[in-house]
Amino acid sequence: MRRWTTSVILLAILLPPVAAAQTVRARPVLVLPFAVKGAEGDGWVGEGVAELLALAFSNHHAVSPINRARLARVGVEGAVDERGALVAGRALKADLVLFGEIERTGGHWTIHPRLLGSRAGGSEAGRIEPMSGAEDQFFNLVGQVALAYLNRFSVAVSADEAKRIRRASIVTENWRAFEAYVKGRRMFVAETTAGNEGAAELFARAIEIDPNFAVAHYYLGMAQLRLGNRWKAAAQFRAATQVDASVPEPYKALGDLFMASPRRLHDQAIEAYQRAIEI
Repeated sequence: MRRWTTSVILLAILLPPVAAAQTVRARPVLVLPFAVKGAEGDGWVGEGVAELLALAFSNHHAVSPINRARLARVGVEGAVDERGALVAGRALKADLVLFGEIERTGGHWTIHPRLLGSRAGGSEAGRIEPMSGAEDQFFNLVGQVALAYLNRFSVAVSADEAKRIRRASIVTENWRAFEAYVKGRRMFVAETTAGNEGAAELFARAIEIDPNFAVAHYYLGMAQLRLGNRWKAAAQFRAATQVDASVPEPYKALGDLFMASPRRLHDQAIEAYQRAIEI
C-alpha cells in the first residue's frame, strides 16, 4: 500500500475541487546549461540561463522542469553538444531538452536557443531565432527566450502567465548577486555536506549584496535545512515570503517545517499550505 506523507494529504484536502478538472499533463523538460562563447571566465552565465529558464517554466502548467540535481547522477556536468543533450534527455526521460549558446559582444548578450526531442522517434528539434539585448537587460532577455520556447511547444500562454514568467526571470538586478547565487546552486545540487556548506555561504553572499533576492533566501533556507539548522531555515523561508509574497515554494517549505515540528504545528502548517495553493 502506498504511504502518503501528512503534508501531501493536507494539500490534497485543501486543493480546490476545480483544480482536478483543469489538470493537464505537464511535459517533462530538461534545461541544460548553455555554452558561453567569447566571454572568458563567464562560463557560469550559461548555468544562470538554465536556472532562470527553469524558474520561468515553473510558472506554466504545461511544463515541468526536471530537477537539475539529477544531471550529476547521469554523469552530465556543464554545457554539452547535441549528442550529449540527447543522451541526458533519454537518461532522464525528458520529452524535450533545451540547450544552446550565449555570446557576449561588447555590452550585448546574444542567446541562441536550441531544443531537441529526446523520446524515441521524436521529431521536435531545431533552433529558435537568436535574441540579443544590452547587458542591463539580460534578465528580461531570458524571459523572452522562455516565452519563445513555449511558443515553439505550441502551448497557450495567458497574459497572466506571461507576466509571471517574465517576472520569474528577473530574480535580482545585481549581476554580482546573481553570480553568487548561480555558483551556490552549482554547489547545492551536489547534495553533499561540503556542497551545502559552500552553497549556504554563497547564497548568504548573494543576499548580502541584494537583500531583496527572494529565491536566494529560499535556497539558503533549503541549504540550512539540509545542514540540520531548522530554525535558521525557517527564518530564511519567512524572509523570502516577506521579500516576494508571490512565490509559493517558501510557504510550502514552511508548512513542511511546521508539520515536522515536535509540537506538530498543524494550524500554522495549514495556513502556510493554503497560501502556497492560493499562489
